[in-house]
Amino acid sequence: MKSKSIVYKLFFITVIVFTVFIVIQMSLQSTFFSKFYIKEKTKIIEKNIEDFSKKYLDSNWSINDGIKEIDNFIKENNSAIIITNEVGFPKNLYMYSFYNSVVIIKDKNDNYYKIPTEYIVDSNDGTEFKTKKGDSIYVEGINVYDNEDIINPIIIESKGKKYVSKAVDIDEVEIYDYNLDNGDEEIIYGQSEEVKKIKGTVVYADNSNDISSDMIYKETLLMEQVDSWFYNEDKVKGIVNNEIISYSYNEPESKTQNLVCIKPLTTKKGNKEYIFVLTSLQPVDEAIGIMKKYYGYMFLLAILFIVILSFAYSKMISKPLIKINNVAKNMANLDFSVCCEVKSEDELGSLSKSLNTLSKNLDNNMRELKKANEKLKDDIEKEKEQDKIRKEFVASVSHELKTPLGIMKGFAEGIKDGIYEDKKDYYLEVIIDEIEKMNGLVLDMLELSKLEAGAHNLEKSNFDIKDIIVNTSDKFRHIAEDKNLKVDLDIDCCEVYADAKKIEQVIVNLFSNAIRYSENSGFIKVKTEVKDKEINVYIENSGSHIPEEQLHKIWHRFYRVEKSRSKALGGTGLGLPIVKNILEMHKSKFGVRNTEQGVEFYFSLLEA
Repeated sequence: MKSKSIVYKLFFITVIVFTVFIVIQMSLQSTFFSKFYIKEKTKIIEKNIEDFSKKYLDSNWSINDGIKEIDNFIKENNSAIIITNEVGFPKNLYMYSFYNSVVIIKDKNDNYYKIPTEYIVDSNDGTEFKTKKGDSIYVEGINVYDNEDIINPIIIESKGKKYVSKAVDIDEVEIYDYNLDNGDEEIIYGQSEEVKKIKGTVVYADNSNDISSDMIYKETLLMEQVDSWFYNEDKVKGIVNNEIISYSYNEPESKTQNLVCIKPLTTKKGNKEYIFVLTSLQPVDEAIGIMKKYYGYMFLLAILFIVILSFAYSKMISKPLIKINNVAKNMANLDFSVCCEVKSEDELGSLSKSLNTLSKNLDNNMRELKKANEKLKDDIEKEKEQDKIRKEFVASVSHELKTPLGIMKGFAEGIKDGIYEDKKDYYLEVIIDEIEKMNGLVLDMLELSKLEAGAHNLEKSNFDIKDIIVNTSDKFRHIAEDKNLKVDLDIDCCEVYADAKKIEQVIVNLFSNAIRYSENSGFIKVKTEVKDKEINVYIENSGSHIPEEQLHKIWHRFYRVEKSRSKALGGTGLGLPIVKNILEMHKSKFGVRNTEQGVEFYFSLLEA
């Protein structure tokens, strides 16, 4: 590697940065980690105690709610918790556990008692005591603490069974039998004032035996701290503003360090209470000593990692350059389909983006050039087509004009030479008829030219199209009768909004076209239909079908589908092109299709 290369610089920067980082991390962990751990642990526990105390003061917990909240706190923080009154006696003992299995009962005076049932067995077969919420129960037992509601049971009767304690000698206590089901509320005790008899209902039963020995041990240690705290009155008096007091406590037997937190409370009734929490602080000194040895190996691993990282750096630089080079080669060969996929936010990434932009612009220009060439080809083809159409038009016009001119010339010369003197009037009528045909052709050509040039302005109005269709049918009646055609009009009164004169010309041209190409004794059907605020007009005639590939061509000037089609009724060959232009001016939907018996033309107009 050259000393000025990027890989060389990155290699040495990586070595220095990682070495300094490892040294600083090792020093910080050796010096400050233990203190940092204890500080953060204390902050977390204190915050959770504050949250719990607010819920405790603001909520009127039921027994089950209290037990759940206490259990949640114990599980989430792995900490023992005790709530005491102002003199240090545990308060609401049902809200935390010193025992593996607990039953809470309520008597008729709504007094609650917590009954440890870990050592209670059936007096007959020695099976464990089991109960559930809602069961009636009778208990004889002894108070665990003076003036408290936790009862160490001697005898329990429930569901007709009698259970006894394995931990208390029954013979040492004088107890009279009591029938739980006789309804007698008077309880007669012997001479022992220690025995307490309770009849009530189970409101909570914990038979899971899932409290760990570690948590029982923590609760025992915490109770010792509670007793020690209240034994020293100066500590109690030193509490100010209900702030949390935290201190570490080293347990001599297990040599574990524990954190004890005390939260003073003032209830809504003005009573003073305290929340005591104990959580263990895992020793970190041993872990730090092991980590010091660990970092010795980390230096060797770091060197290996740096070598691999420097190789990755070289790849990180060379790989993008290879990609950029390949794209440049493709561009040189006018292949712009490949993009450079270097996405980094550095000079290489910028070069990649610029190259992609250049490739995209060149590709767009090439595409536009191809489109321009294609358009030029299309224009050339259209020009050829237009030239062909012009030639065909000239040929068609020449044909249309040549025939009547030839006829007129022949008859005029015959009259001049006196050859047809006896038929002079007839030949003059023929000449006049041909002149009228030529005049009609010229007028149609002028009309079509104006329509194609947009020289006509539509004069739209509301009118009933039925009137135009009926009038047109009447005009062509004698021609239809000559061919023995049946004209069927299935039309309704339909007002449309259009140019009445232009639409009349459309219907006249389509009607005359239908008569012209209908077979003798055939039919013509005209039908109207209202659909989606449009009036559709259909004109069908019987006769030969138009080949499908020629349907679009019939709208061209002078176009003939078959040379054999009759011209007996005249026609300039411009009727359908005129129809097409008029309907396009009206933005009409129009067309032609073959039917079972002939051909049908159709178009649409807006409903008035």
